[in-house]
Amino acid sequence: MWREACGRRAHWPPRRVFKASLSSRRLASGLLSSPPEPSRVHPGLLEYAAILTVVSWNDLAPLAHTEIDISVVLPTFNEVGNIRALIERVGAALADVPHEILVMDDRSPDGTATLAREAGAGDPRVRVIERPPPAGLTLSIYDGIQRARGTFVAWMDCDFSHPPELLPELLAPLRRGDADVACASRYVHGGADERGEATAVFASLAITKLAQWCIDRRVLDYTTGYVMAPRALLLELGLHGDYGEYCIELLGAAVLRGYRVLEVPYVSISRVEGESKTATTVVGFVRRGWRYLATIGRLWLSRRRVAARGVSPGTTTRDLGTQPAATRDPSDGGSEQTG
Repeated sequence: MWREACGRRAHWPPRRVFKASLSSRRLASGLLSSPPEPSRVHPGLLEYAAILTVVSWNDLAPLAHTEIDISVVLPTFNEVGNIRALIERVGAALADVPHEILVMDDRSPDGTATLAREAGAGDPRVRVIERPPPAGLTLSIYDGIQRARGTFVAWMDCDFSHPPELLPELLAPLRRGDADVACASRYVHGGADERGEATAVFASLAITKLAQWCIDRRVLDYTTGYVMAPRALLLELGLHGDYGEYCIELLGAAVLRGYRVLEVPYVSISRVEGESKTATTVVGFVRRGWRYLATIGRLWLSRRRVAARGVSPGTTTRDLGTQPAATRDPSDGGSEQTG
């Protein structure tokens, strides 16, 4: 029966269909979009599926024939005051886009995960994952990227400093092929940083200016934390770091490899509810700031090594193919130098 159902040679355990993660999309579209009849499926198969997944067939049915355009990752820790409204606003912003919302919770003691499940009850697009240790912002985001089923993946802070309503504007240039990475920016025309914490505002601007000078001037907001890109590209680049320095690493590596980064203006505000996890004092800035500086220094050295090989950072294979005698200097906004 298994051979007839799948049109291939039967193996036990079945190969390629059930991996450790048991992809819900593959289970839904590759097997059945409704509960199977026990008489038509090997009993061991159902037992094997039950062990590997807690997703019900009824939850999978709406997704069986739906391609997900975008997965929105919400890394949370003690965000009980924000999570319900955030899920609702993300859903409203993407009402016309096939999407899913992944709440990646680092086992918040305030009940964030429980409230998120209540907010998404009955909606299979909302997935709540309580992550095992170790906890951390970068690990939480990357775990969400790995679990995502969308073509594109975005993430944002869960305190409303990043407006969910910006998601369609970030998605549009990626869909058109006008950019490889899209991010919200406080420092392009139309953007602003209106947070009430003067230390945080100054630190973000100072770090970004240093990164522009050391890495590439075409990116104006290296510490945005509000990013969208194809899932495949994010898995290729990876996320590295313990906190906000991951964003410097990601955007810096992307632009140095020749990927196009497009920035969309937004106004950053102070968090609506809860306690800020960003360094808001001089002591906090010093404690976390050295990691930012180390990341910038590493990318600066990487840029120098690439330049030493005779190819300017940011030069793509397309550039070299059409204009073999010209390379692009990233420090002057994309002008070309002929050698």
